Amino acid sequence: MPNGTVHGWRFWRVDPAAVNTRDAVLWSPYDGRTAWPQKHFRARCPVHPAHDPPASDCLCGVYAVPNVVDIRWQVRAIRFNAIPKSATPPFLVIGRVTLSHAVPHTDSAPGGPLYPEFRAAEATINGLYVFKDREHGPAKSQELQSLLSSAYDVPVSIGGTCVHGA
Repeated sequence: MPNGTVHGWRFWRVDPAAVNTRDAVLWSPYDGRTAWPQKHFRARCPVHPAHDPPASDCLCGVYAVPNVVDIRWQVRAIRFNAIPKSATPPFLVIGRVTLSHAVPHTDSAPGGPLYPEFRAAEATINGLYVFKDREHGPAKSQELQSLLSSAYDVPVSIGGTCVHGA
């Protein structure tokens, strides 16, 4: 891990309505308030603005996991457990990222992840992966692919299936 540089995987949400308005932006999946409007993202601590993420005494930073299997598991878990079944589900997009100033992160809280993670000061998106989403249809997935490729200037692939609910 030279100079805290790590390659990893993370995911984002995209509002389906944004695809209709041709204004698709990646949003952090859990807080829903942090937009990633560009390919490069610098973390800011929402609790302690003076922190330089990833601060050792805080949970701030950009999170990613080192392998695609764990990120697929995260996407499946949020799709089945955290999105209301009555809501129109967001698109979930996986991305390969390069983290800068990364440190290993271990969440020992009950219910915390069982896989390795990293927290970092910055992340650069290297490529994105859009699911063939059954709720939105293949045409919307292709439209999202085109929008994200233009907006982030990275390769965007479509494949796999991500189903809402059981």
